[in-house]
Amino acid sequence: MKFPPQHGAWAFLIVPAAMVAFLGAGNLVGLIFFLTWVSGYPVSYFIGRAIVARVRRGSWTAKAKGELRWALPWVAFCVVGGSILVASRPWLLLYGIVLVGLWSISVYLSWAGRERGITNDLLLIGLASIEPILMFQVVKNHATISGIPHSIWMAAFLSLLFFSGSVLHVKSLIREVKNRKWHYASLIFHVFAFMIILIFLNPWYLSIAFMLALLRAILLKPGHRPGVLGAVEAMVATFLISCVVYAFG
Repeated sequence: MKFPPQHGAWAFLIVPAAMVAFLGAGNLVGLIFFLTWVSGYPVSYFIGRAIVARVRRGSWTAKAKGELRWALPWVAFCVVGGSILVASRPWLLLYGIVLVGLWSISVYLSWAGRERGITNDLLLIGLASIEPILMFQVVKNHATISGIPHSIWMAAFLSLLFFSGSVLHVKSLIREVKNRKWHYASLIFHVFAFMIILIFLNPWYLSIAFMLALLRAILLKPGHRPGVLGAVEAMVATFLISCVVYAFG
């Protein structure tokens, strides 16, 4: 099996699910949802690349067929997991239509050469933010968003803030390193996120994770290898999970 080379994307899949698992959705159904959700990323990545290669070349080239072959094992996981979930929760089909629509936008952006652009990042951030809500709905077989606990909404909101800051921070150090506006945007956003949580959210110690995020946005300079940046992001994300679980678990 081949994994997509976008290593940072895995955090967008794992961190929100970990928070929800510790907040009361860590059962067999939650595990099936998580494995299906995670498998969906390689499926969308490889099939998306195959479609882009097909459109650009006008035929199913060896490259396009190769991308499809890499997707097949992940497709099997998705079909099995998805079938189990939809059989008992047919309302998930509506979410599936929405997800396919968002994926289509991502494929178009890749075809247009904007795969690494901020719009594609916003799609990934949005999916990471709705994952806690959807995972809770699946586990509880709760088709509507009414009655979802405060802790789950908080996990979704904190995922939104954390991954938005992470995208700005990493872009300012790698892809947009020559454009200082990204660095300033990262600092401003992290200050804003820290202050919002400290002033308006309870308990106050949730802000500690975002204080660490702010410190790493200030202290880390361009030149570090992606592995180092990823390790730092993993450390901050782990601390965020711990704070959320301690506060609401």
